[in-house]
Amino acid sequence: MDISGFHSWAAGNLVDNRNRGIFAEWLVGQALEIIDPGDVRKEWDAVDLRYGDIGIEIKSSGLSQTWSQVKVSTPRFDVSEQSQWWDADTDTWGSYDPPRRTADVYVFCLHEAVPATNKTVVDPSQWRFWVVPTSALNSELGSQKSVGVRTLSGLSESVTFSEIKTAVEQFLSGEEDHYESALTATKQAKNVIARCMSCKEKHKVTVHVAAHDRYFWFDHPLDEVWPTMTEAQSRVLIADKERNFGHSEGHNSYECLKCEDRRSRL
Repeated sequence: MDISGFHSWAAGNLVDNRNRGIFAEWLVGQALEIIDPGDVRKEWDAVDLRYGDIGIEIKSSGLSQTWSQVKVSTPRFDVSEQSQWWDADTDTWGSYDPPRRTADVYVFCLHEAVPATNKTVVDPSQWRFWVVPTSALNSELGSQKSVGVRTLSGLSESVTFSEIKTAVEQFLSGEEDHYESALTATKQAKNVIARCMSCKEKHKVTVHVAAHDRYFWFDHPLDEVWPTMTEAQSRVLIADKERNFGHSEGHNSYECLKCEDRRSRL
């Protein structure tokens, strides 16, 4: 039997969600340079891709579908925990009790072209990606079964096709060991009234709960107290010492943005 037309018949429409999802797996595999000529996809394997010693799960979504739409789709990605797994290489079954996520890293792939066509699906520039450690999903989402773009953007910055490998390599090198997302910081935030050490005006300041507690017990430089915070986050995490200790000396003393701006212009 001549089956030369089978591939086109079965997978010719790349906008179809199943086909687009499989293409996303292949696309990430190309970015990681781990798919050799002649390799065949392993359906139902425990993870979608393997990069070194880590397992990678690929999840995809798109703004445009094969059917007519009044408005673009709201992307959602499946992050369900698994109760069992199957290793395709060894034909081995295993189970989890309680359920858990098998992969070490998730790569979320969003096809943004509207309308979607085969031509835009195969164009890497029409995709946006998020590389998220499974530990982050477990910490932030627990047993949640799906996640949207807004939450993903709070967990990790999106990357382009050419940046996927670097993002995964960062996980491998251990740079993601001290993971703390913007979501975590938001959940642990509280407001306090602080007085600017320069103008003495009072302002409402948002402080990180854990950092706030450390602040009132230790007189350490800011870069030691909040080693994982960005400069933008640190700026609003400083409470006024003068209000609590009667002095404003030290690296952690609060200065309002107006005074800081005025000082920078001197």
